[in-house]
Amino acid sequence: MFGLWFYLEYQAKQGDLLMIDEPELHIHPENQTEMARLLARLVNAGLRVVFSTHSDYIVRELNSLIMLHQQGAEDLMKEHRYEAGEILDPEKVGAYLFDNQTISPLEIFKEDGIYATTFDKVIAKQEKSNDDIYYTMQERRDEQ
Repeated sequence: MFGLWFYLEYQAKQGDLLMIDEPELHIHPENQTEMARLLARLVNAGLRVVFSTHSDYIVRELNSLIMLHQQGAEDLMKEHRYEAGEILDPEKVGAYLFDNQTISPLEIFKEDGIYATTFDKVIAKQEKSNDDIYYTMQERRDEQ
């Protein structure tokens, strides 16, 4: 993180291209959402930002920042402590899925954000198996 801080503090200028590979590495999920907000602020400050991620936390936070770009979101911004400089214009966002040697653009909607079903499928599968294990084991304990 020191290298990123140094670059932003002393070298960055509008129009620069900043590339980050997996900005979520080694940071707590709460800080991953803060990283997403930082990246959005950099975009809004005029940097071109390209990054790869496997973090659902970052994608979901970016989705919130995109959804808040709509009219009438000021109350939600205040309630959830978003700043105007963090809000993302969906026209300034591109997202791509790299899978099995193919690159596919992901749809981005102002109402929903990035349509990244790859995360949703894994999360739904994990929630289903976790619930099944939890409730089955609870029933077995109750039967004893």
